[in-house]
Amino acid sequence: MIRNTLLRTATNMPLTIEGVEFFTNTEVTQKLGVSRQTLWRWRADGDVPLGRRYRRKSVVFTKEEVDQIFAFANKVEPIEADGRLVGNSCLIGSQEAL
Repeated sequence: MIRNTLLRTATNMPLTIEGVEFFTNTEVTQKLGVSRQTLWRWRADGDVPLGRRYRRKSVVFTKEEVDQIFAFANKVEPIEADGRLVGNSCLIGSQEAL
């Protein structure tokens, strides 16, 4: 069991449980380039999925949840001169934004 954990960490591959791939909070934050506290704040504010508890201590996310987190992290919203957000938001790389 320890060997599998070390191998998974060394190769940075997703954790697979019963055929479902999960990604750790560390993998998500490193890929996004944000701190763990930022991800936790987004979770607490309801902006991104909460994820799932693994072995009563680790938080993991499915691929679909990771996609939602990335979409939120890369959201671009227009602002007015006074700094308030207005209008529809768009995603970087979205066809609608082009």
